Amino acid sequence: MVIPSEISDKIGEFFGERGLLSKTLVGYEFRPGQIDMAGEVLDALVEGRYLMVEAGTGTGKTLAYLLPALLSGRRVVISTGTKNLQDQIIESDVPIIERAYKYERKIKAVTLKGRNNYLCQRRYFQFIRQGTLGFKDDAGAFKLIEAWARKTKTGDRAEIEGLPDDFAPWHEISSSSDRCVGQRCFHFDDCFVNRMRREAQSADIVVVNHHLFLADLEIKSAGGMGVIPNYEAAILDEAHNLEKVSTSHFGITVSPFRVEELVRDLLSEMEAEGIFNKDVNKDVQDAARKVGESSDAFFGALMKKKGFSAKEENVKRRILKGFFTEGEIEKAEVLRSRLQILADRMRGLMGDTDSATSIVRRAEEISDAINFIVTMPDDGYVFVCERRGRGVFLSAFPLDVSGEMKRHLFDRVDTLIFTSATLTVSGKFDFFKSSIGLDGEAGEKVIPGGFDTKSQTLLYVPRDLPPPNSGDFAEEVSKAVEEIVQASSGRALVLFTSIKNMREVHEELSPRIPFETLLQGEAPRHILLKRFQREVSSVLFATASFWEGVDVPGEALSAVIIDKLPFDSPADPLIEAKMEYLERGGMNPFMEFQLPRAVISLRQGIGRLIRSDGDRGVLSILDSRLYKRSYGRIFFESLTEFPVTDRIGDVKDFFR
Repeated sequence: MVIPSEISDKIGEFFGERGLLSKTLVGYEFRPGQIDMAGEVLDALVEGRYLMVEAGTGTGKTLAYLLPALLSGRRVVISTGTKNLQDQIIESDVPIIERAYKYERKIKAVTLKGRNNYLCQRRYFQFIRQGTLGFKDDAGAFKLIEAWARKTKTGDRAEIEGLPDDFAPWHEISSSSDRCVGQRCFHFDDCFVNRMRREAQSADIVVVNHHLFLADLEIKSAGGMGVIPNYEAAILDEAHNLEKVSTSHFGITVSPFRVEELVRDLLSEMEAEGIFNKDVNKDVQDAARKVGESSDAFFGALMKKKGFSAKEENVKRRILKGFFTEGEIEKAEVLRSRLQILADRMRGLMGDTDSATSIVRRAEEISDAINFIVTMPDDGYVFVCERRGRGVFLSAFPLDVSGEMKRHLFDRVDTLIFTSATLTVSGKFDFFKSSIGLDGEAGEKVIPGGFDTKSQTLLYVPRDLPPPNSGDFAEEVSKAVEEIVQASSGRALVLFTSIKNMREVHEELSPRIPFETLLQGEAPRHILLKRFQREVSSVLFATASFWEGVDVPGEALSAVIIDKLPFDSPADPLIEAKMEYLERGGMNPFMEFQLPRAVISLRQGIGRLIRSDGDRGVLSILDSRLYKRSYGRIFFESLTEFPVTDRIGDVKDFFR
């Protein structure tokens, strides 16, 4: 399909050296990669095909797909991996386009979140009538919510300043498809979820996260209405996380908390229907009580199993056939039968009302999940038992998501753009394609980053450090980190692949270096990052959650130090099972799975350093296997933009 010149010309008019963007942004620098990417994306959107674009840091990729999405004339949804990027698109990038074009009308851009982000007014007012219930120990937080609820127009919990991200009682008053009574709800017309859906229907740009994107596809595949308005094309940013997100999404998890919530919601719905004190509901209450007792018996038995009653708060283990004893299987069957009795009695009491139908469906889903995990009928799944605090979680995750992705995504959407700063390994997209089951034709484009990494960075990889499995590795890493942060005057992010190593090195260095040290876990992530930016010479010690989504431009970050190559632990249940699964299929699990995942993780970690044109800094990888193992070549092939040294003297010279 030929793109009309009046549309394609707008790419140059906007991104060109003297284009609209240059007149809008202070300190603008022309980026050839940005205009190149925008042209590729526009072509794919108009022609209706798949495209993969790796756009290095500094390309300006969000604008490079936002403008084509608006110009294409097609209804486009944008899916991201992080909230930070969602906020950037809505609050920064869309306004840039508006200012550049001096639009007479605003571009209507809407972030559509999972419904648990929104207040359910029916549930909230039930809580007001009943007292604070789950908020009894959180009176301060409840006052915040009360004050916010009186004035909010969106119902989005993100508006509540000071409410912790992990505030558990929120789920009691948040919207949930399980608890929604639809048009029977008194608040249906002013429901915050429905309001956001209506806003999205008329939006020019709809932004969602990957979880919601997949959930919507699954609902529509089953014949449901879905959450996201119908669209013709999708742009998936931060697509390197897509396999991980889809594995989690298409998995199954059951826990005592899920059972408790079911029982609690059932009793709450009965009260709301005005039948709480009627004699007829005694059977339902008895059935609910017995479900609770059976749940305690089954999950309580798992808590007492060897390896799960240890002092460690969190324990995660892969489980195989034979894990469940005959007694535990019997307890599971009792729980399942009582869930069925509860569903039958609920149906008899409340008929086919929305409330009853929802409760019955949830009871059956829990029963089916328990049966699937206890019987383990499918070797295409990994089964996991995890203890978190006072609860046991049983899960099943698919080892290959390609079938689900084909059925829900590739068979339904004919225009897809996948983009990220890290999609390739050694310049090839093969691993990304295989990880999500993309076996059809797709365009490929690698856009170099927008920064001059040859002059802005140095990659330091010492040769003389011991291998990571040696007893003195942490001690030698401590010495190497000390030398680097002394040279950089602090201003360093030290990334570890394990909490144990992070704590050991921090404990060793904290009293020795003349800079403030910050340790992951001492405060919430966003607080640590603010302190790190404010205390310019500080050193932040962190692990996995800081490998992505950290954006600290300027002098506060001049060194990123990585203790060792970020291979997934083979002891992780999902990784262990996936490697066995690939081996059964005749593949080399190390070369075709572990290695490419580590390369992409390393590139993500390295990407924390240079976030603006004025940044300079040193990247250090303290793993001599890069020189001593044959696979080191694969890592270096993915880091060709960086000048490399093995001499600490070069690091010191760089900072002089």
